[in-house]
Amino acid sequence: MSQAWNHQQRCERLGRFFSALANATRMRIFCSIQDGPRQVSQIAVQTGITLPNASQHLRVMRQVGVVKTRRAGRNVYYYIADKRFVQAANLAADALEIATSQAAQCRAVRIKKRSAITA
Repeated sequence: MSQAWNHQQRCERLGRFFSALANATRMRIFCSIQDGPRQVSQIAVQTGITLPNASQHLRVMRQVGVVKTRRAGRNVYYYIADKRFVQAANLAADALEIATSQAAQCRAVRIKKRSAITA
């Protein structure tokens, strides 16, 4: 029973984590800080969103543990909380690229078959 509960809790946490990154704007923010800490103003400029919008998205990402902050004087810098998150995102992007390519190849074969049948 305890093991099932831990599994359920883990799935809930993973759901919140992936939900936070499922938003395209938050994913752009994630990508913008992969190379190092950035201030909210820098993130807003890099991603093409307003400062308040960037702050809202960063708050969501911070609540689920995707990003952390570091204060330097009056400046607050956001950074990826764990480098493994970047590795996971890169792995997912690679898998998606392969799956998309395979799906495109399958569609091309089906179209070719349909064309041969109607010809």
